[in-house]
Amino acid sequence: MKILGITSRIPWPLTDGARICMYHALSGLAARGHELHIVAPEEGSGPFDIGALDSKVKLNVYPFNPGNRIVGAARTIFHERPYTQLRKEIPGLYTLLDRLGREEQFDAMYVDQSHVAAYGTYMKEKFNLPYLFRSHNVEHEIWRRHTDRSTNPLMRLWLESQCRKWKEFEVEAMRSADVCAAITERDANTIKALLPELPVETIPASVDLERFSFVGDDEREEESMILLGGMKWAPNRDAAIWFANDILPLILREVPTAVCYLVGEAPPLSELPPPSNSFKVEGYVDEILPYYRSVAVGVIPLRVGGGMRVKMVEMMASGLPIVSSSIGAEGNLAEPGEHYLKGDSAEEIAGHVVRLLKEKSERKTFAEKGRAFVEQTYSVEEIGRQFEELLEMAIHRRRVASELTA
Repeated sequence: MKILGITSRIPWPLTDGARICMYHALSGLAARGHELHIVAPEEGSGPFDIGALDSKVKLNVYPFNPGNRIVGAARTIFHERPYTQLRKEIPGLYTLLDRLGREEQFDAMYVDQSHVAAYGTYMKEKFNLPYLFRSHNVEHEIWRRHTDRSTNPLMRLWLESQCRKWKEFEVEAMRSADVCAAITERDANTIKALLPELPVETIPASVDLERFSFVGDDEREEESMILLGGMKWAPNRDAAIWFANDILPLILREVPTAVCYLVGEAPPLSELPPPSNSFKVEGYVDEILPYYRSVAVGVIPLRVGGGMRVKMVEMMASGLPIVSSSIGAEGNLAEPGEHYLKGDSAEEIAGHVVRLLKEKSERKTFAEKGRAFVEQTYSVEEIGRQFEELLEMAIHRRRVASELTA
């Protein structure tokens, strides 16, 4: 098939869950012999790092500058669409898509992430393209969780409006698709409840098992842990602030020589304790593998979020025992107590981390069970096959719909 893919950003470098999910999807499809043309808006003026993409797809990057976030949020208070979706509404991108639609005879199209779903609706209506939409998160649920946690009346009012706008936008965007794929079973069930007539399947995130090879405990730094996530995303920022201020002190009380590495773009330094021997703020790193291969424990203390945490799968594949909140593990099929340790309060998370830091045998057990589980459950090859099946379903449904309206 010749396939048009529209992604919310360049699927490279593999530094966050969204890029990783998008990259593995196109990689799996390319490996099955399909020709992919990827359109990706990206903030900035370039040049951009496209890494291995050049050998897999025909990549069309559209640079843009969305402007100041605070000003933009204020200007869109009275707009019918949510602010974070409008940031990706770029007039020039429609021109690019028009050209590709005229020049290429695409067999099907997929859109990866809700923020760029408007382009999928446009291309389906203009070129009658069979359309697979992939939802990374049910966005309005994330905004609902933010709203429920907010104590500022004005902020809560704004968040409430964004939640409502996201729900309205998501429902209409998904209604235009022929088939929908969700990353988690929970999200799939939510979408089915909103749109019972829409075929919805689950395609989870995957992991490159060769890249994320297993490293045993003997090769790791004792009493160390990693907290990972790009902190431009509010759920990761909230997790970092909560862990550093409320959870890490409880851990250090029991294990005074423990050290936490905070890794990810844009750490909120003004809301974090100062860096120290126990709290190392690494910020953005070009390569995460050295951390996955050297620290002793992975921590995912999310209180807000949606979809599936790719980092949990990668950590488990690499041999890291995991302590996660319920939301941190959401969407992952791993069983708490069997493949990882679950805690939702500061005391529970700290207690589990202390347990793993003190007990080498416990770390070894969870690391080995986690790796075995990932090997059995996630692979790039399987994701490519599932994407292919859903694109074929979209083609069939579009053909039937066209015949009925002919």
